[in-house]
Amino acid sequence: MIEGIARLPEAGPQRLGPFRLFGVLGSGRTGTVYLGRGTARRGTRKRIAAVRAVRPELLRDRQLRALVRQETHRGADAVGSPFVAEALGCELDSEQPWLAGAFAPGLPLSALVTSYGPLPEMSIRALGGGLARALTALHAAGTGHGDLHAGNVVLTRDGPRWWTRARLSGVPPRSLTAQATARKPSADR
Repeated sequence: MIEGIARLPEAGPQRLGPFRLFGVLGSGRTGTVYLGRGTARRGTRKRIAAVRAVRPELLRDRQLRALVRQETHRGADAVGSPFVAEALGCELDSEQPWLAGAFAPGLPLSALVTSYGPLPEMSIRALGGGLARALTALHAAGTGHGDLHAGNVVLTRDGPRWWTRARLSGVPPRSLTAQATARKPSADR
């Protein structure tokens, strides 16, 4: 196997949706991320993808599934940034729900910092600029995003790429923002 990609467990899935799985890229609190290759659709090529098998208990709420689906499709259609991994699709109502994004070959920021320590100032500035552009593109498209942390940022030869996926926490950030705004004390009081 390629360094950084673990073998598929024999008991694990071999396919998620249209993606044949080849290895494990990592895992986290929302599920396991696999390296996959999609089947070609009319007019498209087979795509290499990072396919997240989402823990089903995170998607019990029908409204949350609808929101994640909407955000994924909006992200696929509207976000055109080289700093955001392209959304390739999702299936959230199956026995094994999944989300897929374009695979970005590179080194996760978390692995780089763990191995080599803090980045130099010039690198931090370049990283911050790329991530700021990613956030700007997502917000301009009206697309929500998951959390931004070093494990979701891949350093590619073309710059940082944020592998952001729709929120799986159960509470959309817009709702949190609305709640915080509603609780904010008025200057008149």
